[in-house]
Amino acid sequence: IGLAIIILFILLNLTPRIHAAEPGTIQINEIMYHPTQPDSTNEWIELYNPTQDTIDLTGWTIADHTETDTITPDPTHGTGTAILPPDIYALLTDLDTTVYDIMTIPETALRLSVDDKTIGNGLGNTKDSLALADTDGTIIDCVEYGEDYDDIPGNPAPLVHQGHSLA
Repeated sequence: IGLAIIILFILLNLTPRIHAAEPGTIQINEIMYHPTQPDSTNEWIELYNPTQDTIDLTGWTIADHTETDTITPDPTHGTGTAILPPDIYALLTDLDTTVYDIMTIPETALRLSVDDKTIGNGLGNTKDSLALADTDGTIIDCVEYGEDYDDIPGNPAPLVHQGHSLA
C-alpha cells in the first residue's frame, strides 16, 4: 500500500492542475476586427494566460455587443483541446476562418474556435465590445473600442486602421 501512495503522490504532483479562473486571469490580448482580407473569415482574437495555472476554456463564451458564442477547440486546425497552459497564447477564430492560410501561427498557440461562422455577429469595424466569460457566466475580461458601452468598465480603446490589430 505504501508504493501505491507514493505513485499517487508522484502522479498528482506531475499532472498539471486545471484551475477555475478568476476575473482578470485570462486576458483578451489582441483583436483583429478590421482585416484587409474579408472580415467574415479573417477576424480573430488572441487570448493570453499570464498565470501559473492551466485553465480549461471549454464551454467559456465570448460575446460582442450583439451575440454570444461558445468557445470550442478548433475542429480543423486545433488539437482537440481547449486547455490553455500557463504563459501561452490562444487564437480564437470562427469556424470558416482562413487566418491559418494567410498568417503563420506559432505551433505553441492553442487554436480555438467559436461555435459558428462569426465571432459575435461579426466584429464591428468602428465600434464594438467583447466580454470573455467562464462557464459560470463570470466575466473574466472585457474590452470596448470606438464607443463607451455602459456594461463595460473603463474607457474604450482607440480605433486602429484597417489591417492593424488592437493590442
